[in-house]
Amino acid sequence: FITIANFFLPLLSEYGLAEFLEVLLDKVIKPVFKVPGNAMVNLVTSFFVGSTMSMYLTGMQYEKGIFSKQEAMRIMTALTVPSLSTGLLYWSVIGDSSYFFKFYGLTVLVFFTMAFIMVRMPPFTSMDQTKLVPSIVPTEGNKLSQALQKASERAYKTKYSIKNSLLAVANILMSFVPFLITLGTLSVLLIEYTNVFEIMSYPYGLYLKIFSIEQPFLLSQTLILYTIDLIMPAVILRNIVSSNTQIIMAAITMNQLIYIA
Repeated sequence: FITIANFFLPLLSEYGLAEFLEVLLDKVIKPVFKVPGNAMVNLVTSFFVGSTMSMYLTGMQYEKGIFSKQEAMRIMTALTVPSLSTGLLYWSVIGDSSYFFKFYGLTVLVFFTMAFIMVRMPPFTSMDQTKLVPSIVPTEGNKLSQALQKASERAYKTKYSIKNSLLAVANILMSFVPFLITLGTLSVLLIEYTNVFEIMSYPYGLYLKIFSIEQPFLLSQTLILYTIDLIMPAVILRNIVSSNTQIIMAAITMNQLIYIA
């Protein structure tokens, strides 16, 4: 998946689509989420492909000067929506498929509400806004012609390299796989031989109890186990009788993907 995505992502970031959307959508996206219009490419990537690929794409764009540090960090954290495919996988473990759209609709509603608030808070507001490559917006013609002009200029300068893509894939695998194996091994040892997660999740249990969530101290563990693996909370939630409780807790834990995973 990483290999295919690595060859596919340059089509989104290198050939003018981001620049095209920046000109057309700036006046809509910027007042709401404090990022340029070309961030829509990253949102769409996150929604249809996956949050990890959206973060990777944002990193590439930052290095090329498309985003400032402040904009890149807003996109990589507060604006990385849990993907549709992840939602389908997650809910398939938990409950009845007829409730999926209710669950995912609530997840997206929570996501955009949190994003609207988070982008206006520190540390984002104090980060550097300087771009490595200053953005130049054409002034001649209507919005569409300006967008096409800026996109074509970007595409004309692009020099795509298969070798660089292969090296990037190797770099990701070499750095990511050992970390994943280590984290997974340590997590299993902690779950099987200690009660550290029960202790850590106790304050969350008290919080859930305030809102009359059933089995609060059991469900509080889902807010901790998400740090280990996506499916861990789903394994607990599938044994809960109430579908409303399943939907609420699933929406919360899905959105933790933005801030933890």
